[in-house]
Amino acid sequence: MQALFRLHIGRSRIPRARRDLIIRLSAPELTARRTQAEATLHSAQAQLATAQLDLRNADAQITSGSLANVVWPIQRPYPTLFVPSSAVTTDLQRTFVIRLRQGKAEWVDVKPGVTVNGKTEIFGDLRVGDVVVANATDAIRNGTSVSVQTK
Repeated sequence: MQALFRLHIGRSRIPRARRDLIIRLSAPELTARRTQAEATLHSAQAQLATAQLDLRNADAQITSGSLANVVWPIQRPYPTLFVPSSAVTTDLQRTFVIRLRQGKAEWVDVKPGVTVNGKTEIFGDLRVGDVVVANATDAIRNGTSVSVQTK
């Protein structure tokens, strides 16, 4: 017997298409054991995709309408940067990090990606080695002189 789960996933969260993708999931009906399912990416519209998980359900523990917790591995076809989540801030108009360049604060617009273990993936005009303010706030204005403190 097979159980079928359908997930709606934000387009930015879709991993590269792979035939061998295995998803871990747990559900209350599984009596605290985790199981695995193969994922097939079905439709992918502009902002939303539907994935289908086929799960072996030989003992019929999962019934129609069941909810499950899913661990979905994400891969990007290119490297990305992660910063402390507290380094990403917003004002009424933009989301940004504050880069330190030549002793001055420089607001750099970013788009946040996934958040994992207190770090947020960011997309923007930043490079490995750039120094960003760990606890950013819009009170640190663009162009303000900043001194670096190390712990």
